[in-house]
Amino acid sequence: MTERKVLLDAAAFLDAARSHVPGLSRDEVRTITQRLLRACYLDLGKAPRLLDDQDLGIVMTEHLPRRFAAKDPLAARARDALAEYFEFLFEHAVVPHAFEIRSSLADGIDAFVAVVRSGRAHADGLPRGGGETIEHRAEKTGRNDPCPCGSGKKFKKCCMQLGRG
Repeated sequence: MTERKVLLDAAAFLDAARSHVPGLSRDEVRTITQRLLRACYLDLGKAPRLLDDQDLGIVMTEHLPRRFAAKDPLAARARDALAEYFEFLFEHAVVPHAFEIRSSLADGIDAFVAVVRSGRAHADGLPRGGGETIEHRAEKTGRNDPCPCGSGKKFKKCCMQLGRG
């Protein structure tokens, strides 16, 4: 669902008149916008319209730079696209912390460009998006085992047919 939300939000921005950013192709604007949306939705866990100034700082200095390669030239040219996306957001959505975001946006974008330029986002070796690998230690449910949902039926007659497990 979240990836779908990223694509829908990016498409809404690209359909708006604001999405035309001088010096950037439509594909570059789409790439920058989708990376920002993924950093918000997937990494931070918040919709962009619900960000406050602290969330914006975290997105711009930690999450978004990891979605760009170290010293990526697109990041240096992303300033206008990011600014236009947030202006689009202010016009088309209710943004509770719009004043705080507007006042800290320029500094946040400058910090983002500096982090990508320095390569610090990838210095700790974490892959983009971060996170740890989760190892599941539970045994697999066999076809003829009781269903783990607790229905009392065999797994093959219950949740296996629904694609669960």
